[in-house]
Amino acid sequence: MKGCRHLVLVMLCILASACGSASPRSSHLASVSGTRYPIVLHHGILGFDRIFFIDYFYQVKATLTAHGYRVAETHVAPVNTIDFRTRQLKAEIDQILDETGAEKVDVIAHSMGGLDVRHLISAYGYGDRIGALVTIGTPHHGTRIADIAYGVSSEASELMEAIRHLCLGDGTAALGHGPVDIRGAIGDMTTSYIEDHFNPSNPDDPRVVYESYEGTSSLTGTGGTNYISPLLALPYEVLNLASGANDGLVPVASARYGRDRGTIPADHVNEIGQILGRTGRFNYRSFYLHVAQDLAAEGL
Repeated sequence: MKGCRHLVLVMLCILASACGSASPRSSHLASVSGTRYPIVLHHGILGFDRIFFIDYFYQVKATLTAHGYRVAETHVAPVNTIDFRTRQLKAEIDQILDETGAEKVDVIAHSMGGLDVRHLISAYGYGDRIGALVTIGTPHHGTRIADIAYGVSSEASELMEAIRHLCLGDGTAALGHGPVDIRGAIGDMTTSYIEDHFNPSNPDDPRVVYESYEGTSSLTGTGGTNYISPLLALPYEVLNLASGANDGLVPVASARYGRDRGTIPADHVNEIGQILGRTGRFNYRSFYLHVAQDLAAEGL
């Protein structure tokens, strides 16, 4: 049991170096657009827009704006349910549309963020305001790692206390963006919740283009893959046995959704250019430029 707790704690903490004070933003908007609609980068669990000089999508906004794209970054509750995060995302999208005067936005979402946007489109009727949703490493069919985390945790467990302290310190809200609901966030990514409740309740909107990329790595870095980050090695092995190829947190099969754009040689951290741009064989800057160029080519 201790081993399981350790695995889950590592799994939930690795993304973020993530909890801490975020810097204020004066505006969502930057630069001029190479796509028809502004691009919005939406983070996953334990996510943030910027901590000191570090952004969640590491220097992706700067890379895209340098190539003429309008780019915004969201910031919703790092650790809460899909619906809670989605209600915050709704306000952020409205603000971006307001600032830009754009009719729609294109969203590039990582991890849990892709579920937020699907929920926004379906449950809140935003299919008329989102041109495309591109997901990267999103557990569209859940992940066994969340199943394990949910199974060994309770609100009073040592695991929950450790994560709560990591995210809150002595405060009462995560990065000033609402209360923390750790068990709710984990539960919303379990395979049973996604397959039995979320997916049936959130059908695709025909007005939106849905595309996905899935990441994969390996312990050996062979077969065209990247080396798995050391902190993801244990969950990677668990998923490898249970679900096959994966990025250390999300199986390839679960990350495929809508129009599958292919598998990238990146683990769950490398997918967003972390840690601090050190992504081994995966050129994440070129990848995000490719995604943006594809959206532009599709007239989105």
